[in-house]
Amino acid sequence: MQKLLNVYLKIIPIISLVGIILSTLRTVYSSQLSFYILLVSAILDLIIIIYCYKLLRSRLIGFLILILILSTFVGLFNSNEISRHFITDFTNPLFFFCKIIIFSKYWRTSSFEMYIKYYSNIAFWGSLFLLPIVYFIFQSSGIKRLAIFPPLELPFSIYMQSGGVFFFVTLIMIVLYGKRSQLGSALVTFIVFIFIFKRKQFLKYLMLSIVLMIGINFIFSEYSDNLAIRRLTYTFNQFLNSENATEGVSAVSAGRDFEIETVLDLMDSPKDYFFGMGSGVSFNLNVLPEKELSNIHFSPLSFIFKYGVIFTVFIYGFLLRELFSIRKQNIDRMYLAAYGTLVFVFIESFFAYALFVTSILPIAIGYLNYKRKE
Repeated sequence: MQKLLNVYLKIIPIISLVGIILSTLRTVYSSQLSFYILLVSAILDLIIIIYCYKLLRSRLIGFLILILILSTFVGLFNSNEISRHFITDFTNPLFFFCKIIIFSKYWRTSSFEMYIKYYSNIAFWGSLFLLPIVYFIFQSSGIKRLAIFPPLELPFSIYMQSGGVFFFVTLIMIVLYGKRSQLGSALVTFIVFIFIFKRKQFLKYLMLSIVLMIGINFIFSEYSDNLAIRRLTYTFNQFLNSENATEGVSAVSAGRDFEIETVLDLMDSPKDYFFGMGSGVSFNLNVLPEKELSNIHFSPLSFIFKYGVIFTVFIYGFLLRELFSIRKQNIDRMYLAAYGTLVFVFIESFFAYALFVTSILPIAIGYLNYKRKE
């Protein structure tokens, strides 16, 4: 088991870097190659779950399977299309929780510190190397909007603790890759880190924050024509120029408010909220160009839409327990890195469908779970 999981962990950051290129090709050339990286990831997940099935005998997994079976029947009852999404709506949450349990036991005998060093080096240098390639592809094709997720949640969470060069470079990369939800989540994670864990060093981190703000302001001023910075500046100006907060949120939501309105219109009875609309559910977003979606960016509503209230309370209750179960004797750099990764993706999940697709998250939660039970 140990050797298989070691190989799996080695592959994870590499797959995430390949995802940067495939996401770029999908945005620029409407490539469908990203499907294959999702397939490879699912196969790898399935292999380790089958191999480690003896570790998964728990009430949590049993309860989860019951909810997912119910969602499958609801989907069939609602005549949802039997498609790839019908399958992944079952497997994504199941694999997510299975990996948490597997890695909560794996870290008992393995070094999370060594893995953080490996993952952070691969993710940091790989994202840095791919950044000019991504810009070249976007600019050569004339695309004016750049928004790509680099796998920088864990590197950011470890580097922010020292506040050195790697921290600043990681934040700049997040800015230049153009994902607003990732930038906002990074800043919130840094604030949480200061106020919960570093209050005694508040002055030090206040000075660091001032330097950070000056640096970001310089970048925004000097490189205002950059593809990512132009988009971020436009978002900020749209919000400031709105007449009220509601209009401002709508202006910068990039269609997310239409997603929420559409889903709420489809859920027209209490049973739709309680049971959800079932596995495989999708909807047409009536904006130009019209497109069919199976997930919405606001994850809590997306979970209610698919699985119902019970599942949504279950998953967020589980995550909140990990967020609030802080023990002073557990706090070290490794714990803070895992905790920061959870905070980062948790915040991100309110703006992007991130919980089940961020591969490092169940690995980090597994470590937190292990430390909580230690």
